[in-house]
Amino acid sequence: MVKYAGAFALGIFVAGKVGAGLVWCLILTWILTLAVMAGRSRRRGRDSSQWLSVALLLLWCLAGIIRLTSVNENQPFSVREYIGRKVTVQGNIRGVPQILNGSAGERRVRYELELKHRLASAEGLPQPLRGGLRITAAQAESQPVGAAGDSMVATGTIRRFNVYHNPGQPDAETALAVRGLDARMTALPGTLRITRHDGMATFADYLFRWRTQVRTALLQAMPNTDASLVMGMLFGGYDGIDRQTVRDFAATGIVHILSVSGSHIALVAGAIFWLTRRVGLHDTGSAMVAGLAMIAYGLISGFSAPVVRSVVMGAIAMAAIGLGQRDVAARALTLAVIGMLVYEPRYLFDISFQLSVACTGGLLFFAPFLQECLEPFKRCKATRFAVTGIGATVAAELAVLPLQAWYFGVLPTYSLLANVIVVPLLETVILAGLAGIVLAGGMTGVSQVIFVGISLLTGMAVELNRFLSRLPLAVVSLPAFGLWGCAGYYFVITWLCGIWKIADWSPSDVRRKMKKNPVKSAGLTLFAAACVALAWQQPGPLQVHFIDVGQGDATLVITPHGRSVLIDTGGTPGPQTEFDVGERVVVPYLRHYGVSTVDCLILTHNHQDHAGGAAAVANMLGVRQALLHVPESDESPAILRLRRAMRNRGMRDAADVEKFKVDGVCFQLYQAGNAVSMASGRSVKKQSESENGQSTVVRIEFGRYSFLVTGDLEGESETRIGKMPMGMSTVLKVGHHGGRKSTQREFLTKVCPQYAVISVGVDNRYGHPAPETLNRLREWPVGLFRTDRDGAVVFHSNGQDLTVSRTIP
Repeated sequence: MVKYAGAFALGIFVAGKVGAGLVWCLILTWILTLAVMAGRSRRRGRDSSQWLSVALLLLWCLAGIIRLTSVNENQPFSVREYIGRKVTVQGNIRGVPQILNGSAGERRVRYELELKHRLASAEGLPQPLRGGLRITAAQAESQPVGAAGDSMVATGTIRRFNVYHNPGQPDAETALAVRGLDARMTALPGTLRITRHDGMATFADYLFRWRTQVRTALLQAMPNTDASLVMGMLFGGYDGIDRQTVRDFAATGIVHILSVSGSHIALVAGAIFWLTRRVGLHDTGSAMVAGLAMIAYGLISGFSAPVVRSVVMGAIAMAAIGLGQRDVAARALTLAVIGMLVYEPRYLFDISFQLSVACTGGLLFFAPFLQECLEPFKRCKATRFAVTGIGATVAAELAVLPLQAWYFGVLPTYSLLANVIVVPLLETVILAGLAGIVLAGGMTGVSQVIFVGISLLTGMAVELNRFLSRLPLAVVSLPAFGLWGCAGYYFVITWLCGIWKIADWSPSDVRRKMKKNPVKSAGLTLFAAACVALAWQQPGPLQVHFIDVGQGDATLVITPHGRSVLIDTGGTPGPQTEFDVGERVVVPYLRHYGVSTVDCLILTHNHQDHAGGAAAVANMLGVRQALLHVPESDESPAILRLRRAMRNRGMRDAADVEKFKVDGVCFQLYQAGNAVSMASGRSVKKQSESENGQSTVVRIEFGRYSFLVTGDLEGESETRIGKMPMGMSTVLKVGHHGGRKSTQREFLTKVCPQYAVISVGVDNRYGHPAPETLNRLREWPVGLFRTDRDGAVVFHSNGQDLTVSRTIP
């Protein structure tokens, strides 16, 4: 059954990444070919079962393709048809609204709306409209916030979600679609109208009120920080949790404890099963009570994908225990995965689904082998308990290692210690917290004592975890494995665990042969190590990455020997928000490609959308040298944060650096705020018309190819740069996100690019890139790439050849 689940998942993956049309034809052709071969084998009296088995696997793969295609088809009257248009919509609020920071006297509220109609006074009758819409509205503090079930009318422009399409970035767009959200809107001032729902309260209403009461009870016994953390562990979510605490949990590899998942469900089920067995219930009764407890916990925590999957798998396991068939865990996992993917095939692209399935698979398939290896250390009850926990943790870590590398780019070195020391404390907090909530209805005093105790335990766990996260080498860089690397890794690890073997080449057979011929084995080992070391020392191609940071700029240059130069760091334009692009987008991208420290950071100018992420990069990775040309009197908050992060060390004025080389890659810096004296040919200081015009321009040259990164260069500044002694460039990063005044014809004639890249946000409010700029680029012409449509754009060059790839096919 596992292989059929794998084939079904493969069909979904291929349809999602490649497209269904061509794949359908190929698979149908393969099935027909295999059927013909099976028929011939049968006529000749041979066994045809192998051909039929392969054909069945291909049919499962085809079923996965069909299922995903049916989900992705646009429904009639979909809100997606109105993207880019200003409309008035009506629908019902679902879920609990999220209150965001706002200006004085008002607050920003984010609603999720289940659409019903599109209202248009000119057309008379309302038109049907389907789908989910996220609406952000500014409301006065005196205006009540809507609740689940309330009717809402709002006017605004329907826009796509501004998500980041980079390798290793979780697929946020698919995650939103799974939640039923198809688009977003910012309600225009004065257009928001909410009508209270006077009917029977929904389950969501009761759940919201009950959670509010639970939080109130917790706040009576503990500080707000502890209450937020306990609420996160009990019901999921990061609301109110200190951001540094979340970073510390991530650094030790236990951040999953803040989201209700399989570990929480298993913990509750195991505790209930053990308790009921202690009071005298037999296996059937205990399994039934534990199953009901899992369903109840799933209801109060919200049936997210990991919770549903865990409850389904747990229910199957408990049913098996009740029926006296305990050894069905692998089958339960497989049935749960197939059921989830049939219901919602896009779960396959969800990071929590992938991590949870991999972790559970590791516990089922890798843990028995590791427990057998650790058997000599189980000398008493205490060591048996510790060794069992260590084996389970290592098995889970081995299973998720490729996913850890792909999404996070780091390996938490002290994850094992955190799972052995910190996690048991937090699991005690979860169980005691649930017990306190149950007792709060009739034994308030007892529940308050429990809440005080879990507050102390929570504080102790947070401090222990903080200590582990501050130890040297707490986080080690772990570059992404790649597709073939992942396949090779799982091939070797499953072979080592004895899940499969080739003829007489099982791990025990290999060990026996190595002991028999130790000299030959040592020689082969040394030869293999030398080959790996030699391959590691070989230079790779130059890589120039134009990272998708939304409405901002960030360019990563990785030299042939792996040194890194980062030009701009992105950042949310306008006022600083809680979302740090440096921490959430740029740093994960750099880690994905194995960048552990930035050798040189160049900031073209001090605007938030170019320098906003610099402080996070310096704090989380470290920067050896930063180059920027900004007078101290004009330094923006982003630059001030960078200075604090670097403690004013390693920062130089970019105007003092004209050229430098790294691994044979030449970087030339030009100051757009400097004019050129035609008489002497030397630079002369001249005040630019704007901060955009003072951008530092960086030209990167390697072999036959060169790249020109222009910051927010436009207009008069382009003319001044064009007068400087600068050659043509193969690739042009278009200035100011493709603004109207950027990339004039004279500048294009000077640069003469073959490719142009525009770093720009989806449906941004500035109208970038401007139609005039796009027309000039088409007339040139150039190969045009845009991060809002292509995602991250990556150029590779060995100095003689140039290739380009993009994240969105």
